[in-house]
Amino acid sequence: MKAVIYKNVNKYYVNNIAEPQINTVLDVKIKVLYCGICGSDIHKLLYEKPNLDYVKTDVLGHEITGIVTEIGDNVKQIKKGDLVVIEPLLYCNNCAMCQKGYIQFCENLKSLGKDFQGGFAEYIIANEKQLYKISNKGNVKISTLSDPYSIAIHIRNIMKNFQKSNIAIIGDGIIGMSCAEVLKDKLNEITVFGKHENRREMLKNVNAKYVDIKTINEYNNHFDYVIEAVGGRQSSTLYNSINICKPKGSIIVSGVYDNNFNFDLSLRNAFYKELNIIGCNSFEKENNISEFKIALDFLNSKSKLADKLISKIFPITQFSEAVDYIKNRKENNCVKIMIKM
Repeated sequence: MKAVIYKNVNKYYVNNIAEPQINTVLDVKIKVLYCGICGSDIHKLLYEKPNLDYVKTDVLGHEITGIVTEIGDNVKQIKKGDLVVIEPLLYCNNCAMCQKGYIQFCENLKSLGKDFQGGFAEYIIANEKQLYKISNKGNVKISTLSDPYSIAIHIRNIMKNFQKSNIAIIGDGIIGMSCAEVLKDKLNEITVFGKHENRREMLKNVNAKYVDIKTINEYNNHFDYVIEAVGGRQSSTLYNSINICKPKGSIIVSGVYDNNFNFDLSLRNAFYKELNIIGCNSFEKENNISEFKIALDFLNSKSKLADKLISKIFPITQFSEAVDYIKNRKENNCVKIMIKM
């Protein structure tokens, strides 16, 4: 089968490798239909090679939809031919963290594209409990967005009592845009600060406001909540988050920063305003239901924005072209790029 083999920063290539075979742990084989390129994938492809004890596979990709081609003897709920989206986390459901619903901190956590082969390949194997059926074939592409939307659902649950709030989102990528849709209701005011003018029209679909980030200094002490959705190798977005947040407000940091990045940041203003600064890591369970499943249901029933966030789809043979397209996202205004097998 064809797969994208990752070796190092700017060193990856499409090659033929053996198809994976089901086993007692990963007991379902899936023909991949779509795999989204996540910001964490881009981070590895372009900027920072992770330690070998952190990423143990050379096939990345964890935003995956596909069709089931083979099942193990003990698989009960899934059958051949089912269209599925794959929850990337494989958690034990038994440890202390899982019992609290904090599956992202499972003591025995494994995940696709990290511990096991990822979805930048024609076939993948997964555990039955990672799979959710897609009932409508027309929803396969948008269901691939379940992972980024699950982060938006998780942020909504972190915020809890956010009704009648003035909410800022710094960053107009897939996480920022999905947060704008998930958090918006008739009681909330949502403002997305970004660098891509085409987001303005997109956000009208969910009655959210777009503002060029160059004008962010005009909004000091303006917002009850601020979501930092950029990360990377810079401190300015967190600095701006502190400035635009009201006293007693909260900042949720969902942007992924480099492992060894040291912030050039004065926190005096944050302490003076008694701000809450909260991290966001993946997703967890809400009332014993994975936020991933909640996101899938949201996408397939409520979303007015998701289909507009899929900017372009490349075949796996053009993976390098897809990465180059993302490199130039300031010029082409792309949000989410997917690979089609």
